[in-house]
Amino acid sequence: MKRLKKIDKIGKNYGIEILRVILSFMIVLDRFYSRKRKKKLAYILYYNIPTLFLLSFYQEYNIFASFDIYKIKLRFERLAVPYFCWSIIAFAKNNIYHFIFKRKSKYTIKVFLHHLLNGHMLIGSLWIKNILILTTLIISIVIFSFQKEYLLIFQIFMILSYKFQYSGENYKFFKKNTTLHYRLTYGRFLETFPHSLSGFFIAAFRIPTKLGLYKLRTIFFSIIILIIISKYYFFKELYGFKYGGIRRNIAAVLIFILFVLPLEHFEKSKTNKLLEIITNYTQGIYFLHDIVGTGFNIKFILGNKISTLFGSFVIYIRSYMLCLFIDKFVGNTRIKYLIK
Repeated sequence: MKRLKKIDKIGKNYGIEILRVILSFMIVLDRFYSRKRKKKLAYILYYNIPTLFLLSFYQEYNIFASFDIYKIKLRFERLAVPYFCWSIIAFAKNNIYHFIFKRKSKYTIKVFLHHLLNGHMLIGSLWIKNILILTTLIISIVIFSFQKEYLLIFQIFMILSYKFQYSGENYKFFKKNTTLHYRLTYGRFLETFPHSLSGFFIAAFRIPTKLGLYKLRTIFFSIIILIIISKYYFFKELYGFKYGGIRRNIAAVLIFILFVLPLEHFEKSKTNKLLEIITNYTQGIYFLHDIVGTGFNIKFILGNKISTLFGSFVIYIRSYMLCLFIDKFVGNTRIKYLIK
């Protein structure tokens, strides 16, 4: 059996950790920022999910490279535990709101079962975990089935993904044949798949190490290209579900480079401790912000400010504090996957 070439195990890259904080805050903005204000940020704001998928499969490349079934099972466990646990928590919250506080909410078993299938009805952002699980499954099957040709297979998959996106076939199929919550999950699979594969390729070909030899030039040109593709239309705009297209894939790669290279060899210092605190719990914030932001108590506290930048910041901080509280009680159990 041919092995994938493992990349050297390196210490924590604080560029990636800082980027995760920014991405998680962008997800909060995407969820709660007012539509009118969000339109002005849409071109940049929707780089968040492509970059998130790229990061996920860049960081987990060694798991696939090891061909270790046990490690791959742990990967599925780290994805599945928060998916099911946050779903149950959201379902319980909705039942409390419905039966105790007499608030309108989705509380039936039927809704809960549909949510488990689409990851979108109770907590909208759980669709990300749903697609990460599906993508991990597909990549695992391809790697074990095509030990010698897996890179070629992935390249074909990427081409086909863009073909279905730019032809409009992906959008038309899910628009016609699925309901809202299912299309906003599975309609995004082909949109996010190239981003996931990009992270896999970046790790497989050791791109950060190679570009590190030309760090300043790489950073300079990455900034220029990112500004240009954000400001001007070089690619056909497509009907889709927000996160598809070559432009967003290129942007995700450039954003990755801009955060990874500068802090690649960041030495330990007192600053690290502060960074450890600031960058902690992004996993939990990705999913807890939805529960926090839709709670009637925070609507009472923030009022109309919930749709402002300040409102999103409050939701982020409150989600962080809840993650901190959870962390104090769960210890090193599997429940830690909800927040880390």
